[in-house]
Parts: sequence; C-alpha cells; structure tokens
Amino acid sequence: MKFINCQTKVWTPDHWTGGQPFLTQKLCQLVIKAEIPARFRWFSKQAQKIAAGKEATYVEQVVQTQLVKHWESQDEPAHLRTIRDRILLAGGRRTGRLLGLYQQVLQHRLSPSSEESQPPHTEGLEEASTPVEIGIRGVSIDDSVEQMELRLSGLVVQREGQLLPYNRIYPLVFNQSWVEKALATLRPYAESLSAWIASDSTDESRLLQGQALQEALSWAEGKSLDNEDYRFLQASERLEHQTVESTLKAKMQKRANRILAVFLSVAIGLAIWGYLAQQQAWENATRAEQQKKPAEQQKALALEAINALTYQLVDELVQLPRTTKIVTRILASNTALLDRIYALDPNTTEARREKGSNLSRLGDAWLLLGNTEKALQAYQQSLDIFQQLAGADPNNAQAQRDLSVSYDNLGDVQQQLGNTEQALAAYQQCHEMSQQLAGADPNNAQAQRDLSISYKLGQVQEALHKPTAALSLYQKALAIAEVLAAQDTHNQQAQNDLAYLRDLVEQSESKL
Repeated sequence: MKFINCQTKVWTPDHWTGGQPFLTQKLCQLVIKAEIPARFRWFSKQAQKIAAGKEATYVEQVVQTQLVKHWESQDEPAHLRTIRDRILLAGGRRTGRLLGLYQQVLQHRLSPSSEESQPPHTEGLEEASTPVEIGIRGVSIDDSVEQMELRLSGLVVQREGQLLPYNRIYPLVFNQSWVEKALATLRPYAESLSAWIASDSTDESRLLQGQALQEALSWAEGKSLDNEDYRFLQASERLEHQTVESTLKAKMQKRANRILAVFLSVAIGLAIWGYLAQQQAWENATRAEQQKKPAEQQKALALEAINALTYQLVDELVQLPRTTKIVTRILASNTALLDRIYALDPNTTEARREKGSNLSRLGDAWLLLGNTEKALQAYQQSLDIFQQLAGADPNNAQAQRDLSVSYDNLGDVQQQLGNTEQALAAYQQCHEMSQQLAGADPNNAQAQRDLSISYKLGQVQEALHKPTAALSLYQKALAIAEVLAAQDTHNQQAQNDLAYLRDLVEQSESKL
C-alpha cells in the first residue's frame, strides 16, 4: 500500500515496517484513522498543495506516538508483546544468550547517520522493500542455534550474510535500554555491577568474591554479554586471585607444618610397627601376642594419617595455585610409605583390600592433579588386587563392588587418555558387575545407583559417533536416576544426578 499526493508517490510503509505484514497493515490503519490537520490529508483537495516529504514527517510522528511510545499498552492486537515474550520467556540461559546476541546486533549498526530514529526524507525511499535501510551493517551469520532462535522470534532478519533488525520500528521499541533492563533482571550481580560502574570502576568493595563470583561465572558461561559485564567479572577474578596469593604463603606454611606432622607420625608409627613385627620373630609366642595389639594400633595410625589427613590436605592444596610440585612430592612419599607398610603384612585379605583402596585413592589424587599416566598406573594396580580378592570370594558383595568401582575408575582415565575402545571395555565390565549386584539386592540404593554407569557407556558411544546408541544408554541411566530421586527427595546427590542426566538426554536428543 502506498500513500499518494495526487499522482506523486512520496512514501511507502515498508520503509518503517520492512514489509512485515501485520505491522504494515496496522501502521496504514493508524495513519488513515488519525485525526490530522486538514493540510496533511493528502486524500483531500488541499493535499495537492503539500510539499513532498511532509507526509513522511507526519507518519514518523504516528510511529513514535502510537506504536513506540507506551507500546505495551497500545499493542492491540498483540504483536510487539509477542516478540518480547518469545525472547524473555525462552528461559534462563537461553534468554540471556538471545538478549546478548540482539545487543550485538544493535551495537553493530552504523552511527548516527543511519540510526532508525532519523526521519525518512531520502529521495526514492518509497521504493525500499528490504527490512532495513542500505548502509546498516549487522552481525555476521554463523548459523548458530541462538541466531536461528532470534530470527524465529521475528526481531531480526538475515540479509546478505548479516543479521540485522527486521525493520526500523523494532530497534525503537526493543532498544539498548530495554536490553539492559531485561539483562538486569537476569543478572545475579546487577546491583553490584551498577555500583561499580558508578564508581568509575574503582570501588573494589563492589566486586564479587567467593561463592558469589562462582555463581556469577556459572551464570555468564555461554552468554554474549556486554563489555561492562566482562570487565566487571574479570576485575572480580583478579581481586580474588590477589586475595588468594596474599594469604597463600601463610596457608602453605600452615599446611606444610601439618603435612610434616603427619609424615612424622607415619614414620614413627611405621618404625615402631616394623620393630615390633621383627621382635615377634625373636620372642616367645606369649610375648609376641602381647606386642601384637600395639603393633596393629601403630599400623592403623599410619594408615589413618595417610587416608584421613594426607589425602585431605592434597585435595586442599590442589585447589591453590602453584602447588603442583609439593603435591607431587606428597603423593610420591605416600606411595613409598604404603609399599613399606604392606610389605610387612602382605598376605591377609584385609591388608590387601586396604592396599587396593589406597591405590585407588592415589589414582584419584593423580587424576585430580592432571597426571593421567600415573593415575592409570595406580588404578591398574588397584584393579589387579581387587580382581584377586573377588576371584577368591565370588559371593562377597563388597569384593565384587570394589572390583566394579575399579573398572569404572579405569574407564574414566582411559577415556581421558583418548583410548575409547579400552574405556568402553572397562565400562562394560563395570556395568555387567553392577547389573549382577543390583539384581541380587534390588532394594540396595547404592547398587541401583551404580547401574547408572550406563551414561558413561553412552558418552563412549557418542565419541564413536553412535548417537542413537548413546541416547538409549542415557535414557536408561535417567530412568534409574528418576526412581532414586523420587525415593529420596532430600538426597542432594540424587537430585544432582537427575538434573545432569536430564541435560545429557536433552542434548543427545537435539543432535538426532
């Protein structure tokens, strides 16, 4: 539809609406129905005397006053509100990503000379039929999910390899201020960010620390945020690192003292235990029996020092920067101590099980440190021990579960090393044993939870480019997690497992 001043074309609604059918019809109706001065009624005789361009000026006023201003209350029937809801009701991270992407589209538009707020006085614009005027650049098309969703919302359009606002009206309604307000409702740190910006980025008390920083970083992951967001989060991280480094020396000294005390206790206990063990060979049976109990107590002390203290300290140290060398030395010393302890009592079932468990924990620590080769070595040694114990007592459920967990650990490290086939074999062994244990004791929650190893089998199948098989295994694990979570709604681990597996299934389904 075109408005005509006698026989001269002066304006087309497409210039404002980009040809969007509903918006074009509504704009035309608003212009026709508006009560305007007689001199602007180009359908009257007086319109013949109107200078070209006056109609366009008036139409811009209609757009501003009846479409843009107070748009939420004037948007009947709903059109702009529908677009708004498609963005804001996408949910959580999706909303943040869409807003971030749209913010980039707004920022990529050219400066004031081509802003949508400029009146359409350029000659020949009545012929325009493209969504936005020539000269405006946008975000390059990359066919991402976010770009597709934003296009489906109707807010933007693809043109000549660029993502652009669909028309001149949308950026007036959904402008930078609207985006910032929408993001502020999502940001967990909106108030702190505003105060920090207001201080010219100098007030460090407004920066995030600790749990608040971790939550903010988790929220920001995967979002296309404003530069101010990135500056704020980076400044918060720098401050946190400075705080850690300023206290690191004291913490390290304290931990070093504790570790030294632990090793001293272990060494003394080991020496006493070894001495008493030798004395048993020299003294009569009665006296040997009298000394056996304190010897066992010293052994227990040594193992407790390693298990309850040393590994705990290792876990803490790994979280601190520049502690790799000291952690490596601790783990190497642990290995030597364990070898000496178990060399004195190598044959009993309990001693062998203790050694297998400690080797497994040693593998965990090496894996946490990023040394997959040493982790693999420790896990393999642990597996060898548990294979012997399980083979010697096939009806012992604990021995069978120890072996199952060893296969699981071995699968984890093989997968990290990129040995997909070996990881698959280990996980399958673990799953078969878990099925047997769960079948033997259907009411055992731990045995049922162990069955969810099937999700790891799914990850391997996905790595082998078998998405259908992967999805099936994810769904089996999810079914188990749903039952366990329903049985114990207060069990946080069960709820976390359920959420994780739901995400896996959703992601896997989206790839088919």
